Amino acid sequence: MHTKLTIILLTIIFACTIMWAQSRKDEIIVAKFKNQSITLKEFETAYSKNVGGIDKAKKGTVDDYKIFLDLYVKYLMKLADAKERGLDKDPSILNELNEYKESIASSFLIEKKLIEPETRKLYERRKWEYRVSHIMLIPQKGKEDSTYKMAETVLQSIKKGIDFSILAKKYSQDRNSAKEGGDIYYTTAGSLPLSFENAVYSLKVGKVYPNIVNTKYGYHIIKITDKRKRVPEIRASHILISFTNKGKTDTSMAYNQVKMIFDSLKIGGNFSDLAKKYSNDTGSKDMGGDLGFFKRRAMVKSFDEAAFNLKKTGDLSGIVKTRYGYHIIKLTGKLSPSTYEEDKKELVQLFKKNRFEQAKEKLASQLKVKYKYKFEATNFVKLVKSADTLIVGQSNKSIDKLKDLTLFSFKGKTFSINDVLSTIKTKKEYINKKMTANFLAKAIDKISQDKVLEIESSRLEDLNPKFADIMKEYKKGILIFSLQQNEVWNKVKIDSVKFLEFFKNNRKRFMWPDKIDFSEIFSKKDSLIKHYSELIKKGENFDSLAAKYTERPGFKKKAGSWGLREAKYNNLTQKAFTLKNPGDISGLFKNYGGHSILRLNKKIPAHVKTFEEAKNEATSAYQEMQAHKLENEYLRKLDEKYKPINFPNKLSEAFK
Repeated sequence: MHTKLTIILLTIIFACTIMWAQSRKDEIIVAKFKNQSITLKEFETAYSKNVGGIDKAKKGTVDDYKIFLDLYVKYLMKLADAKERGLDKDPSILNELNEYKESIASSFLIEKKLIEPETRKLYERRKWEYRVSHIMLIPQKGKEDSTYKMAETVLQSIKKGIDFSILAKKYSQDRNSAKEGGDIYYTTAGSLPLSFENAVYSLKVGKVYPNIVNTKYGYHIIKITDKRKRVPEIRASHILISFTNKGKTDTSMAYNQVKMIFDSLKIGGNFSDLAKKYSNDTGSKDMGGDLGFFKRRAMVKSFDEAAFNLKKTGDLSGIVKTRYGYHIIKLTGKLSPSTYEEDKKELVQLFKKNRFEQAKEKLASQLKVKYKYKFEATNFVKLVKSADTLIVGQSNKSIDKLKDLTLFSFKGKTFSINDVLSTIKTKKEYINKKMTANFLAKAIDKISQDKVLEIESSRLEDLNPKFADIMKEYKKGILIFSLQQNEVWNKVKIDSVKFLEFFKNNRKRFMWPDKIDFSEIFSKKDSLIKHYSELIKKGENFDSLAAKYTERPGFKKKAGSWGLREAKYNNLTQKAFTLKNPGDISGLFKNYGGHSILRLNKKIPAHVKTFEEAKNEATSAYQEMQAHKLENEYLRKLDEKYKPINFPNKLSEAFK
């Protein structure tokens, strides 16, 4: 009891100490100017944002903090100056702010309400993979009901105990999986239609989904046969013994040979050496059978299953039969699951490709309820009667009479027939479409979705603190930019005499880099490159050999010529630059993916640009120099006006 009380008291003391330390940071002044003070807490917040987070901020030195404090005070003085000049109320600036708000609000809403939560859900699901079987029935047009009833009958038979695989072989219209008893192998989230995926991820192993699942492919009955932690990619090597020997198929001989190799491996034989000696896979044998990393379903099913069933690096499969022959597989690596941030780009692509529209419709439906959406069915019927024979963009007297009637409304806003037809007319996907009832219903649904999302977006500044912060920072940015324009860039002038003098005094700043023109013969095989090297030594023409033999894609027709490049462009240009005279040929050397021989065609050492060649670059440098002087002059005026004082000794308390 005494121990428990001690722990509680220590916890309270520790919590109070933290609260005291944080409140104290609100009182420590690290800088001030005019009537404004900057606290240590404000400094920490600004510095953390600047360096990319609290963890990076804590790694900063006191000298880093001092430099930033000086810059931050200058920034705040500029903001104060902008507000004193009334720039924060300038109509052009407010207009720019509203335009920016409109441009990012929708994308911010979609990111926070759709992409972020849905991709996180997708990420969690993709930690698992399921082995799935299904029975698919494909409805013919006009016979959807009868096909659905048939699917229901099959499902009821399964519920009564009839074997799933037997029914799949008999009824499933997915030809690839029917013969396998409905097995569509292992799959994970993002690779299936959403309704199918939702059913899969709701089931336990051995269970059949209780309802028919409808996708664009047909009606499905779904069963889960296995569930396991997903391995994103594995690396494996293999030895392939083909069924074909000297043009003849001999599976018995192939098996005896692979059995001999397998027995050698079991007593300690070297996998790489045996692959190089015996494997019939020309693409991997020279690399000891290495196939590199690959994902699930990248290989044929029996190979994939055997490879992904291997547990530890170094494990061997048994003898695996595929249509290519007999394989022995060795696991050489496994990738661990990535973090959400590492996977986010792929997750966003999967989400946008397969389910974005459905998620957007769902969000819009929720917002319609929130904003009391109302659809005027009577006015819609009137529109259909008047527009049924027309093409998008056409009108008639009947429609002209109806144009002010409301089609839908929400949150006090009404949208008329004219509003909707005007919007339809601007959309490329609607050009030359006939305005049938079905077409208009879908178009109105899409337009109303967009409008309700716009309403939600327009309120983001009140609804979402993060968005409000973005807008505050952007407004500050506009104010600073406007000040810089007025005090610096609008005052920059080009004086031709002074500009020429500037160029003469700074000629060495404007240089052409070292450049090189060379040709290359490239081959993936060292035996071939050695052969070409011998031919060159015997007097064969380099260009002719390159035009005939170089294996670099797109270079045969250029006789291996790389043309004129900067010497630092890549490892080849750097190698070519070591050659001294035009016509010099390098020895053969190993290059990424193969081997190369180079010939120097032309070498242009670094040299100073002429005035005309350097004019644009020099103009920019001259303007930067002037701007720097004007910036310093403006900051001097701010110092005189606001009289800033920094207290750098206080920064030793930062982030403690």
